[in-house]
Amino acid sequence: MFGYLIPSQEYLTDKEVVLWNSFNCGICHIYGKHSKLLKLCLNSDLGFLNMWLHYHYQKIPDFKTSFCIGNAGKHCFVLQDEISTNVANIGLILLDTKLKDDLIDNKFKHKFLNKHFKKSIEQAKEKFPNFSQVITTQIEKQNEIEKNLISDLEVASLSSAVILESIIKELTNNNLSKNEQELFFGLGRWVYILDAIADIEEDHKNKNYNPILVNRNFQGNKLQFLNMHKEYILPVIEKTLKTIAENYGKLSNFQKNHIFENVLITTPNNLKSKLFMQIK
Repeated sequence: MFGYLIPSQEYLTDKEVVLWNSFNCGICHIYGKHSKLLKLCLNSDLGFLNMWLHYHYQKIPDFKTSFCIGNAGKHCFVLQDEISTNVANIGLILLDTKLKDDLIDNKFKHKFLNKHFKKSIEQAKEKFPNFSQVITTQIEKQNEIEKNLISDLEVASLSSAVILESIIKELTNNNLSKNEQELFFGLGRWVYILDAIADIEEDHKNKNYNPILVNRNFQGNKLQFLNMHKEYILPVIEKTLKTIAENYGKLSNFQKNHIFENVLITTPNNLKSKLFMQIK
């Protein structure tokens, strides 16, 4: 997960900001019990997932106050329960994948981080062996996509979509509606697309695989490049965001709220407008 599932806080009330932060702080404190360095690996996707699952199960959060060094030594509200712990473990499995992907060529750094995280990651894998296998399978498929230089953005984002869909299925014991499942499939595709866009200039410089760059000549800056190739990129984004919004709207027996609407609809559409604001 890439840390793109985050609300635009200017649209949140003060109470909503505290609520949102509490779900993130809960994961942070759980990681702190494993290793202080793990706190640096926290991203908002896990906080979103933590919040979503509490609403899925209609479980009233039992927030507690805790001292937080990262918050200028102030106290913050945190949530540490079984759901939060499960989300934290899923995050550790995903972290293992990211470490292998990003740091394989930096042996010293990988060895250093592995020393701190290996035990926690292995424990997480033991708790979720089925999901660990899904990750292994999808990473193999993703490697084949990259090896074959696939330029189709929907194909390239498929493994990410399947992984996020598998997470929600795993953490709900597959007790979820078709709309909820398809929503998370769409979210997996969305975060992959955002990550590909974010890495355009770096991937071009380092000659790394990026489906947006395959068979396309990078010129100018990122926004200019997106403008030049809007016919390829924009329809996939609009289709993906439509899938997310429609399935969220169709959810029944689920307590929707303004924060979810912010993360799933408001923020993505605002970001789309900023990315393509120069497109006529």
